[in-house]
Amino acid sequence: MMIALAIMLLLGGVGWLQLQEWRAVERSLIANRSDIPWNYYQFELEYLKLLNQLKDARRAGQDQADMADLALRYQILASRFELLREGDVGEQLRQQTELRPVIARLKQLLATLDPYLDDELNPPPFDADQLARMERLLSGQITTVRQLVLGSTAAQHYRTTEHLHVIREQLRTTTASSSTLALLVLAFAFLALRQLRLAHRRNDELGALHAEMSHRATHDALTGLSNRDEFERRLDLRLASLRPQQAEDGVLIIDLDRFKMVNDACGHQAGDQLLREVGELLSQNLHPGDTLARLGGDEYGVILQEHSQQQALRVAEQLCTRLDSYRFMFSGQRFRIGASVGLVMLNGRWTSAGAVLQAADSARYVAKAMGSNRVQLYRESDCDIEAYRGQMHWMQRLDQALDQDQLRLYWQRIVPLRDGPLARGIKGEVLLRLQDGGLLIGPQQLLQAAERFGMSSRVDRWVIGATLDWLEQHHDTLGHVAELAVNLSGQSVGDKAFHRFLIDELERRQLPEGKLLFEITETAAIANIDETRALIRTLQRLGVKVALDDFGSGMSSFGYLKNLPVDYLKIDSQFIRGLAHDAYDQVAVQAICSVARVTGQLTIAEGIEDAAVEALLRDYAVDFGQGYHWHQPEPLDALLQAGLAAAPAAPSTR
Repeated sequence: MMIALAIMLLLGGVGWLQLQEWRAVERSLIANRSDIPWNYYQFELEYLKLLNQLKDARRAGQDQADMADLALRYQILASRFELLREGDVGEQLRQQTELRPVIARLKQLLATLDPYLDDELNPPPFDADQLARMERLLSGQITTVRQLVLGSTAAQHYRTTEHLHVIREQLRTTTASSSTLALLVLAFAFLALRQLRLAHRRNDELGALHAEMSHRATHDALTGLSNRDEFERRLDLRLASLRPQQAEDGVLIIDLDRFKMVNDACGHQAGDQLLREVGELLSQNLHPGDTLARLGGDEYGVILQEHSQQQALRVAEQLCTRLDSYRFMFSGQRFRIGASVGLVMLNGRWTSAGAVLQAADSARYVAKAMGSNRVQLYRESDCDIEAYRGQMHWMQRLDQALDQDQLRLYWQRIVPLRDGPLARGIKGEVLLRLQDGGLLIGPQQLLQAAERFGMSSRVDRWVIGATLDWLEQHHDTLGHVAELAVNLSGQSVGDKAFHRFLIDELERRQLPEGKLLFEITETAAIANIDETRALIRTLQRLGVKVALDDFGSGMSSFGYLKNLPVDYLKIDSQFIRGLAHDAYDQVAVQAICSVARVTGQLTIAEGIEDAAVEALLRDYAVDFGQGYHWHQPEPLDALLQAGLAAAPAAPSTR
């Protein structure tokens, strides 16, 4: 009886110990099964992807930005945010009271973005200002997102501690069962080993998952190189660790010269392959201690540790030479790539990675402007870099003027130089001015900055919209106006999206008939001759005339002229300024007039400042003249008053 009771107690003890062991295992699995860190890291990753895609969309501009993809990226981020607020993840968040303000700020941020990006099926129109505003909002909350991830990491550390405690319980239970129940030691040992392997495997899986997520957050998915955030983090650390007596470090920004050509010719698949191959090539030519990152698009960044200026220049030039000799092959096509490199040497004056990268980017821009395959060292006193900074200033000033309606329309009279029907009515050219307080700033610096930074089409849209508004507003009071000329930039002439905008504006408005003239520069027309010819014919069908501006500046002006059915030739002012004493200019102007008479086009000479030049132009039978000799530019509304009195006669020396 006692033996039977002992056996029953033994079996009961075995059952109880096994039950305790399985419960410990279950708690272990539950404690270690949480996918909370995954959800936090996924949310941070999608946040950074949306921020980068906003930057890319804004840089790409209206014609290339994929707004549908941007809306989809926002939907993914919003769904990730909802996951953080549901289930186990949401329960943990509710327990962490210190994270509630963080969640509130993120919820408010998404509520701000939601009206613009919430509809994937009907993506929003491209709006550079809206994109810039959202980019600033997202950039301003990066610290908030990282605070959320750090908070979740602390919570996970606590859960991991609990998990280790559960594992220790399991081991104690297994040891107790093995020592107490000698008859079942082998079975319990097997079970214990099995559970240990399971626990270690799960820990290994979690460790690998954490390492993978960390790698994804700090590395570029396409090339495997460090990403921009990681590059800036390392650069900030390097700046903080530099000592006055320490050797200088160099920072490079490398921009591929012909990446767009590969993308346009072979598609994005080829572009992606090129970026990977260039990343591998650069890695092979750097030291192990250097940092190489893909900063975005076709830009790479390099931190050269403990390099003197001479050493850094030598490395940069070697990279340029290597990229220049490299040939990219795709689908049987062979491409030469090349690169432009900006170099900044680190020292005590630099306080942030952002300032260093801005300086390196300005040097890189100067290198690119000077031609392919060059290295430009950043120096404070460098004239080219100062010019670039000046244009950056004017670009920002122009952007502000467009946002705050500080641009003004002026006009300058175009005077007939011959009697007859051509002298009827007033002709003029619309000019642009910037209202800066009580001052008026001319267009030269503004338009140069607009051309360099890709804002010309935006300026043209404003000028055309304002001019057409003015023509509609004064539709019934412009009987004295014959024609009003508006300039189109080279960027607009080559932009099909701008063509659609211009034609839509002309078709939908009630404009005075035959009073509009568009001026297209000869260089822009030749660079986009097929698109220009089609645009000219469309404009003429709509009753709008076209002038070829700066005619004669090209090497083959006459050869291209027969393919461009323009109404006017506007003679380049370089032939007019010295006309009174330069025989070459005189012959050139006479030749242009002779060709214009043969092709049936009228001529306009611009930049006339004295009576001697006017007299020569009359002798050459030039049809119209324009310049300060007759008329200082004045506000466009003054053109309304010009009809109340007879147009001033052109002064003549004859």
